[in-house]
Amino acid sequence: MDEKETIALQQQLQSVLIQIESLRMRKIEVEKAVEELEKSKEKFAYRIAGEIMVKRDKEELKKELEEELEGIDLRIKSLEKTKARIEKKLGGG
Repeated sequence: MDEKETIALQQQLQSVLIQIESLRMRKIEVEKAVEELEKSKEKFAYRIAGEIMVKRDKEELKKELEEELEGIDLRIKSLEKTKARIEKKLGGG
């Protein structure tokens, strides 16, 4: 592997690591939102959509957030596999 390939792989790895961290932070935010919805005794909650807040049924919103969490988990797993492949090519794992 020449130096250009090594640099390209290192850049790809850095990009993947940034994406993973971003998704992990989003996951924490969504998990906290789900927790708050579970604690709430209200039937409705608000979700920010663009520049407005939209009143939503609490259970529907909770279901949407849980589905979003599933999507985040799948994306993180996919990125972890990509990270492992890049590290293997770089000889670091």
